[in-house]
Amino acid sequence: SKELPVWLRATLVNYLSSYTENSAWAVGGTPPVEWAGSGGLFAVMESVRRVPEFGTIPTDWYGGIPMALFFPELARNTLRGYAHYMREDGAVPMSWTILCPSSNDMAAQGRYDWQQSLNGVCFVGLVDRLWRCTGDDGVLKEFYSAVKKSIQFSMSLSPGPDPVISMPPGGQGA
Repeated sequence: SKELPVWLRATLVNYLSSYTENSAWAVGGTPPVEWAGSGGLFAVMESVRRVPEFGTIPTDWYGGIPMALFFPELARNTLRGYAHYMREDGAVPMSWTILCPSSNDMAAQGRYDWQQSLNGVCFVGLVDRLWRCTGDDGVLKEFYSAVKKSIQFSMSLSPGPDPVISMPPGGQGA
């Protein structure tokens, strides 16, 4: 629409066009995976030419604004995947690794050890974004415990007097 600023129109076209080239949609088997329902898991590839890894949470965070605006159910299912595969200690998976197409659990296994200090922040930001885009308080209710767990994990990554603003010991999780 011509009422939108040029920068916004260009940004939407660029983001949405990348979905056609750099994404995959895995629909659960029969019966569908319980946490995903019939919606499956939508993942964007970080870079087709350089880093062909599906579903990195920073990529979802940086490039997911149009997803939350135009396809909120896909965005919500992606959040359900991150919450479902969150480790017991609250670590959010950094990416999805497809290992076994015949798996009854959509063949997704989270990768937790990369960018630990960023993953939880991205997860919380994605939940907030979806809630703001939809105005649906059900988003907050559904993801409250996962957000809380993620924040607790992130806050405990680095001991000492400045845990929030310092990296984990030895640079782990960078």
